[in-house]
Formats: sequence, structure tokens, C-alpha cells
Amino acid sequence: MSDYGLKVSKSGYGVGTAAVKDQIFNSSYNDFKVYASGLLTISVPAFSLSPPVLAGYGTVTHNLGYTPGFMAFAQMAGTATHSFGLNSFDIFSAGGNTFKGYSGTANTIFELGSEDSAYTAYVYYYIFADPGA
Repeated sequence: MSDYGLKVSKSGYGVGTAAVKDQIFNSSYNDFKVYASGLLTISVPAFSLSPPVLAGYGTVTHNLGYTPGFMAFAQMAGTATHSFGLNSFDIFSAGGNTFKGYSGTANTIFELGSEDSAYTAYVYYYIFADPGA
């Protein structure tokens, strides 16, 4: 079978001889098609029963018309020593806090659970394009 397709190498590397790690694109491999990426700063209030406050939210509007795949991770303000993936539990001082995400046809929403103390979280996200859309 012939070796054919499209390859783009990093600056300083020959496209015909560059190792995969030195290529920006190679059509022989399935790459994620990132529609949007970014950073949300979410302030999570302290838990309260009156009025009920259970979480802090961040919304990314994409208006794709279909529900895209996505991934994200969170870091607490003031520290970059730990990252927490989606559906993590006990992300802030083992207090039962959670990090969740869900998406629809217009928005992707991230939710960070509250506990006794308020905190700030940074959410780094990637929303993927549906290659069939």
C-alpha cells in the first residue's frame, strides 16, 4: 500500500522525514477537531440553605445546533499543583465538592459544587466539532 495523505511538519523539520511528534497535522491519524477552547473563572459561593446555594456555574455558548463532545479540567485559584477532570469528587479540601459538565445544542455548562467555604476555580475547556455536521 502506498504512503499518501496530507502532512504538515513543525518549522525546522522536513515534512517527508519528520517524526509524528514533530508534525502539526497528519491525515493518517484521527485528530480532535476543536471548535472552541478557553478559560472560565468561576466563583463558587459558600454553601447556604437560605436561599439555597449549592454550586457555581460557568456557561460557554456555542450555538452549534447539535450536542458536541467536550472535555475540561479545573484548578483551584492560587494553586496549579492539582488539576481535576470532569466528574471529580472532593476537589476542595475533601469537602464533597464536585466538578460536572453537560452540553446541549446551544451551550456547554460547567458546575462546581459548593461546601462551607467559598472558592474560585479556573476551568480550562475544549468543545469538539462534529466532523459530520
